[in-house]
Amino acid sequence: MTVSYRRGYAFVLEGDTEKVFYLSLLRFLAEKHGAKLERIVDPDTPDVVYCIKTGETTDLIKMHTVNAISQMPRAGNWVNTQCIRRFAV
Repeated sequence: MTVSYRRGYAFVLEGDTEKVFYLSLLRFLAEKHGAKLERIVDPDTPDVVYCIKTGETTDLIKMHTVNAISQMPRAGNWVNTQCIRRFAV
């Protein structure tokens, strides 16, 4: 089954602490607004992705942890290859 995403969000994070924070925030906001946050293992990559489902729409969330602030500038390549080019319409 192919999923059609309404829009996507890319989070580039310094470390695991930020990932835990943003996932908790997303869960809280999803529950508050009647949405559902789902964790999905991407079959084409080793990535774990998340989807927010509200009614009949689905938004994609991808997270990338660089593990060092000095690596943040290099994260643009991940955004281009794993988000923009991969899901461009």
